Amino acid sequence: MLIDTEQLAQRENWKEPREWRTFQLTPSQKCRFLVKGINSKGYRIAQERLTEHLRLTCGNLTNVDDYEETTLAKHMTIIAHHLVDDWEGIYDKETGTERQFTHNSLATILKYSGDLGIIMQGWILEQASDIQMIADKELEVAVGKPWSFSDIITKSSEEKNSNESENASENQE
Repeated sequence: MLIDTEQLAQRENWKEPREWRTFQLTPSQKCRFLVKGINSKGYRIAQERLTEHLRLTCGNLTNVDDYEETTLAKHMTIIAHHLVDDWEGIYDKETGTERQFTHNSLATILKYSGDLGIIMQGWILEQASDIQMIADKELEVAVGKPWSFSDIITKSSEEKNSNESENASENQE
């Protein structure tokens, strides 16, 4: 079996993508977040742990502890700790001073800001997906082929659809 070790070395040196993105609630209310790609290793592992935790604890639906969090709140904590590395433009309403970024502060904002937290959570997930998609395309160009299995399926599906439409055009003639 032949393996291109140079391509493997390129993949090993590939860093998790992250990028500054601007969140704009209104024209006057905006801030920036340093968002990681959705395939961040920490995010994937935390998601797997949450799924396993839910599988193990889902049997008892009648007894709920006061300290127990909803799955949404747990997911917001995962997002805050594994998909965002920094922020700019978050200010304390009372003092007007910029708040220093911590993962716990972001988790608190996401969980306890009502609709704003849900909107921000969705926006962060969208940005993380977009950042990852761009990074995956750059990696594909650098390595010369799709890296993920889903990319291979997508490409073969596109090729199949292209061939089918060509065959249909030829049959009509």
